[in-house]
Amino acid sequence: MLISASLFFFALASTSSDFAEREDQLSPKKCATTLKRAENFVKYWPPGSSDAYIMYNPDKMGFRAYDLLGDLHFRGCEKAALSPNKVEAARWYQSAAVKHLPESQWKLGKMFYEGDGVAQDKEAGLAWLTSAAMEGSAEAAVFLQRAGEKVPTAVTPNSYSVAMEHAKNELARGQAADRDRMVRDLARFLVDTATVYAVAKAAQPVVVSPSKTTIPAAPAAPTIRAVGTQPLTMTKPVYCSHFVSGSSVGDTVYVSVSGFCN
Repeated sequence: MLISASLFFFALASTSSDFAEREDQLSPKKCATTLKRAENFVKYWPPGSSDAYIMYNPDKMGFRAYDLLGDLHFRGCEKAALSPNKVEAARWYQSAAVKHLPESQWKLGKMFYEGDGVAQDKEAGLAWLTSAAMEGSAEAAVFLQRAGEKVPTAVTPNSYSVAMEHAKNELARGQAADRDRMVRDLARFLVDTATVYAVAKAAQPVVVSPSKTTIPAAPAAPTIRAVGTQPLTMTKPVYCSHFVSGSSVGDTVYVSVSGFCN
């Protein structure tokens, strides 16, 4: 028994984490705004984007922007002069389906299974529907059961959740590495700056009063004294060692540089 078209439209929205919110986004009143937001997102993160964190971050549209575009093209949006285009809808569903989004796998699988807007391919449809049910799509599981197909056991956590967690961990590791690199770079900069300053200070001439100071020369050489009324100048080499330590709290980096000169 095949699921009805009206139930399919219900399922298009119900696969969202919030049915009411998805229906509101796709409503005739707001669909143009939703379309603009989704198209703006995919402009910067098109299919094949390598920025996994942004794509899996639940606070962003992520791969669900692809799913939204699929819904918008499936339904159309009169306010945005967007006519229903199921071929385009299937293209966006597939972009999200290959990234483990269960709701897109379910919608794409149903379209292929029934030949709805695309060339019928029951084998491909069944594969996507089975994957969607395994990933936790209740709609896919119901569809398979009513169509007399085998319903697989859902896995927990699903692939999308695992990929999202992996992306977050990768981001955390990257941020930690960036902070460490920032500490090292800042410490190196401060050491270089302190060294240049110390050398510059050491190169400044020291004015010595000729009436009070004498400077011994090398052994077996006569003593050199100030002559006349001209001041005697000399330079003194400075040998410095610098010690750097750094730490970070959140996005704030603390660096301590100590210098010892003789």
